[in-house]
Amino acid sequence: MIDQYILSIAKYIRAHMQEVCFGITAVTLVIAGPSINGLFRQITRSLHWFFRYLLFIILCSAGYGFLSQVIYRGVRNWFRGQSSMMLVIWTAVIYLLLAWLAKKQKDI
Repeated sequence: MIDQYILSIAKYIRAHMQEVCFGITAVTLVIAGPSINGLFRQITRSLHWFFRYLLFIILCSAGYGFLSQVIYRGVRNWFRGQSSMMLVIWTAVIYLLLAWLAKKQKDI
């Protein structure tokens, strides 16, 4: 009985794999963004303001674009190799972990 529910949920996740992986990627970057920006601010603090702005633009356009592709492809490839039971468990665990991190940072 519960196996049928697991298989149905896994089938739904597999049918919407792009959206699930995109959602995980987006939420991860939203949660990690302030930390990444803070670290970037510390690293570039000694530079002239013009170069700091230029490097920040590069970070936003190339850095976050690269990170989003790496996270998305990594999650998608990892999910593809999971059994139905593990796919459902890992999807739930990842979203619950991201929600916990967002609550811890007082984002929600």
